Amino acid sequence: MHHRTCMALFFVVGTVCGCADSDSTAAAPAAVKDEPAEGGDSAGENAADDDQPTAALDQPTERADVEREPECLTAPQAAGDPVSVTNGPYLQWPTLDGITVAFETLEQVPGTVAVWREGEPCLDAIAQSEPAVMDMASDILIRPAPPGFQHAAQITGLQPGTRYNYKVVIGGTVTDASTFRTTPSPDQAYTVGIFGDNRSHHDDHQRVVDAMALRAPDLLVNTGDALAFGGSHADWQGFFAIEGELLKSTPLMPCYGNHEAILGEAYWRGYWTLRNSDQDKELNYAFRYGNTHWIQLNSNIEAAKQGEWLTKELKAGADAEFLFVMYHHPTYSFSKHTPNKANREFLHPLWLEHGVDVVFNGHNHCYEHFIIDGLHYVVTGGGGAPLYDIDNHIIPGLEDKRVAARKAFNLVIGEVDGKQAKFTVHDPDAGDVIDTFTIAH
Repeated sequence: MHHRTCMALFFVVGTVCGCADSDSTAAAPAAVKDEPAEGGDSAGENAADDDQPTAALDQPTERADVEREPECLTAPQAAGDPVSVTNGPYLQWPTLDGITVAFETLEQVPGTVAVWREGEPCLDAIAQSEPAVMDMASDILIRPAPPGFQHAAQITGLQPGTRYNYKVVIGGTVTDASTFRTTPSPDQAYTVGIFGDNRSHHDDHQRVVDAMALRAPDLLVNTGDALAFGGSHADWQGFFAIEGELLKSTPLMPCYGNHEAILGEAYWRGYWTLRNSDQDKELNYAFRYGNTHWIQLNSNIEAAKQGEWLTKELKAGADAEFLFVMYHHPTYSFSKHTPNKANREFLHPLWLEHGVDVVFNGHNHCYEHFIIDGLHYVVTGGGGAPLYDIDNHIIPGLEDKRVAARKAFNLVIGEVDGKQAKFTVHDPDAGDVIDTFTIAH
């Protein structure tokens, strides 16, 4: 829904955008069923903060011959008992005209997300979310769903590459305002933060996240193993406790690592909203962000078995300026875990054939950068997990192909603008730059 669109909408929390006929009074907001429209315990008594656009409950009567502006899309009102928001809100799946706002609550209450631009008197969009119970059928262990209900409100009707404010209204609770940027159009620049293997050591994970937040990227990519046990509710709560503040304003696109797969994938499916037709089959997805086509491959499955889907997505990205691929297990690495040779022999020629620019991996807890046949392979697995040595398994004949490496916590910042993509790799502990490289078309 666009800014100042003339329409009539009714939500559980009571929200209206109306347009009066030329011979009638302006449309009045609809009251919640069985509640008085005026007086008593109206929803307006628990309205959101003053900085959010609002509209009067009583609209004045105007003469039919007076030309009027269309009414604003109005803010939802807080009403009812307070609701406990246990995780979020956090951002997922950005698009040119919107984003998904996800959150978790203890109570089974629908929520509403209000979106507006700074300084504008009207809302730009409103979207509702229905509480869902996590489906545990895909887990290895038979167990009940965790406490709480998952929400995913899909926002649409916005402008590309634009920063918006948003709040969640759910029952009598209104979250603090935060911001997001919609997916930029191909001619707009963007920044991306890339890291992975955040599991196990919470203090180290927090330090890397703090360093990432200082650089305020538009988009986050995680190369997998964001937590130790994908089937552990406690681990997911620990993850959100550390990354939650960052994810309020920056959408995260995750890789499915081997630790996410431990004990099943129910929490992955329950907490992440990844809108892709192949998601139900093999947990793969692809998305367009700015002038870049991104592909996420589930490397827990043999690569050759996914060749048809990969080829389809590589062809889909042929019109993009840049083509970036991310998956957890590295194709090239000298560190602790030896790369799968069969996967390497299948994937490397495929990447070259379709013009992939960079491959981002994790799994080995360090930083490595290889250039093989002009293609950049980056291992960024220093997001908080215990660090690994960088020279455990040297691949014969490739000694001179590794151009940078360090046993250190690290994060990658990419700046993509037009025909140039520049990457800078930071060590949050040493405070210096590990590596930089630029791809220019």
